[in-house]
Amino acid sequence: MEPAQPQPPNKPEKKKVDEPGFGEQFAEFTQFLKDTWIEFRRISWPTRQQVIKETWSVLVLVTMLTVAVLAFDFGIARVVSSRSTSSPRRPVVELAAAKHKLGDR
Repeated sequence: MEPAQPQPPNKPEKKKVDEPGFGEQFAEFTQFLKDTWIEFRRISWPTRQQVIKETWSVLVLVTMLTVAVLAFDFGIARVVSSRSTSSPRRPVVELAAAKHKLGDR
């Protein structure tokens, strides 16, 4: 008698997820397009006059905000430059030239 070969453990079979076939996918896609077209027709588009009015509103608001930020930036720059004039700094080029004249000591 031959020794009994050990049997591998039974692996549970993986269940396949039912994936829709091409026909079902195509039907879903065409239904999506139909629904999209129906929603598209329900859109209430603004009038030309309303679009022009709102465009000008946006341009004026952007201009006002730009001027406000520019003024704030200018004010901060003035404050910073007035504080830095109390201790004048030499430009980097002058420092490099002075170092070059002195040599490496």
